[in-house]
Amino acid sequence: GRLWFSTHSYQALNYAMLDAAPLHPLRHEMMRELYQKGHYYFPMFGTQGDFGVSDQHGGSWWGFGAFTTEWLAANVLNGNPAQRWRLEYYGPGANENHQDVYVLSKLG
Repeated sequence: GRLWFSTHSYQALNYAMLDAAPLHPLRHEMMRELYQKGHYYFPMFGTQGDFGVSDQHGGSWWGFGAFTTEWLAANVLNGNPAQRWRLEYYGPGANENHQDVYVLSKLG
């Protein structure tokens, strides 16, 4: 089987340049974290939850996350040898010119 998913990364920074984008005030912080760590997380929903649905942890478990392709390669594709994945497709901004799209297949 294959795993298809989309996620925020550098292309989301372009989207965050829009004044109405929820991440607009945090775009510089996100860019710095992506370049320095390869990932970024902001608990944007807080205690009120996402559309009123709480994460039951004071808002710290749900939010806005992003990672780079390099982070994926180091932590998933080349991570635990017992659970290896192969990158079948990578589409930067392929999901609505906003999120990157990945298709992975399990090795072994």
